[in-house]
Amino acid sequence: MDTSQAGPGELVINCAGPEGSIPVNVQSDNRGLYDVKFTPQQTGDYRTSVTFNGEHIPSSPYNLYVADSTKIVAHGKGLYQVCTRDTSEFFITVKGAGQGNLEVRGEGPHGRFPVEVKQSPSDHDKYIASYTLFDAGDYRIYVNYAGQPVPGSPFLVKVSNEFSFFFHHYSNLSN
Repeated sequence: MDTSQAGPGELVINCAGPEGSIPVNVQSDNRGLYDVKFTPQQTGDYRTSVTFNGEHIPSSPYNLYVADSTKIVAHGKGLYQVCTRDTSEFFITVKGAGQGNLEVRGEGPHGRFPVEVKQSPSDHDKYIASYTLFDAGDYRIYVNYAGQPVPGSPFLVKVSNEFSFFFHHYSNLSN
């Protein structure tokens, strides 16, 4: 926060969340610049008010919704090893993460590839993601929730040609 052009005064910052007031750490560099930090402990709506010399600064109070991307679970074979030309899928569960935007994208040796994401018809906290790749290689799938990576993201996906995958699998069985 920069108050260097406002002259001398008192900066006061308060933040309240779903369970009431939360601590705000304000550090000054004595030149009118402040480092402001607070750590929400749960998902929900937060309201932060900022006053300087007893008056709200423009746009204060600020409303913010906090989601928790660490509660997201992404799982399924489609996040680890797949065959070319097969439609691969994986699942994403968002239960307990709060409101947030789910973003899924894939990148491979030839750039980005499309990943289709649909909400499960039977469970509103579950999503089904699918994609098809045509070249073998190492790919990455990025899963973000509320702008933050979910645990395990990016996922490294090994893509094998159908023939070489089955040949390798068969040769391991005969040894």
